[in-house]
Amino acid sequence: MDLAKNKLDRITAFWNNYVWNYKTIQKKVLWNAEVKTNYYGDILSYFSNTFELLKSNVKKKGYGENIFYWTGVMQIIYVHQDLLDEVLRIFKIKKSSQKDKNPNRRIRNELIGHPISRHRDKSFKSSVFWGNQLATKKIHYYKYSIKSGFTARSHSYELSIIINSHHVLLNKYFDIILNKINQILKKYLKQIESLEAMIENGINFMDIVTLTSQIHEFFFKQNELYNLVTLNECKNREGEHKRYKHVVNTFLSKLKESIKETNEDIHEITSNTEETPKIEENTQIPNIKIVVSGSENVDIDLTKQERDYNYELGKLYSRHPMFGIKYFKQEFKNDSSIIEELNNMEENYHNDLEYYSSYDYLKHLMDEKKLL
Repeated sequence: MDLAKNKLDRITAFWNNYVWNYKTIQKKVLWNAEVKTNYYGDILSYFSNTFELLKSNVKKKGYGENIFYWTGVMQIIYVHQDLLDEVLRIFKIKKSSQKDKNPNRRIRNELIGHPISRHRDKSFKSSVFWGNQLATKKIHYYKYSIKSGFTARSHSYELSIIINSHHVLLNKYFDIILNKINQILKKYLKQIESLEAMIENGINFMDIVTLTSQIHEFFFKQNELYNLVTLNECKNREGEHKRYKHVVNTFLSKLKESIKETNEDIHEITSNTEETPKIEENTQIPNIKIVVSGSENVDIDLTKQERDYNYELGKLYSRHPMFGIKYFKQEFKNDSSIIEELNNMEENYHNDLEYYSSYDYLKHLMDEKKLL
């Protein structure tokens, strides 16, 4: 079952990282009001909670316990089949065939779903009951039907066959889904590679921004300044002050990083690697010891330790009252370049373009001064 779990994890990584974030990919799947409720997450949760229950190495049980156990096993498999078809529907793929679902679906329907079966005209069709050979490793039942002249016929299946049949079903259709995902991601990869080429070739900045908004829009959530209007204004004013030029340059460099990360992520999702290296049980993790030689006292001059302002900057970003502009003005009252940005933020407190362009440039200045 680990192989199927691994494939489902890859499908989910695609769903979480791409379907949710990019409209160009949403067009490739069933993306409607129902799906937006994230009921795919409910499907994943159900699979995750029940995979471990389908084990072939179960302990020996009594007759009554076996009835309870097999009822659970066959019902879980039945639900898995329905959930699988729902996932296939979301990915616009034809549902699984009845042939692939059987014999498991037929067993479940006969023994658990409809032990007394009737025709559409309500006339009697068949009946089943648990067999005396029922065991943990084998399901067994008798069936009376019109076809057999109401002579009891014995049906039995090994647990290993039942579980393996379910594995085959899940892996087959997860592979079909992954194949479609691979096709979608390869096309998307070409799109973002063309975006990267535009950056490398120095294409018009706003053309890059526009294309990013169309095919890689989730990137815009990285910064308050990343929107068409604000970036256009920063580009137009980049000769006016270094802070605006910094926004433009940072957007391009961060975009390149995002494209690289996306490229790597796509290759990871589309790779055929199914297993991760295992740590041997006997592997010893070495102890890490801190050795202080001799009995000398070690004096640490705290006044010489470099200050890290990352925490305070995080608060400044959210306009925190304690670690806000006044706090930083007091800390850097003798640094004119930093004070200039703080003044601009203070004067434009409710202007996101000015506030956050100065904030980003302030971080750049502090990084240059090795304060971060």
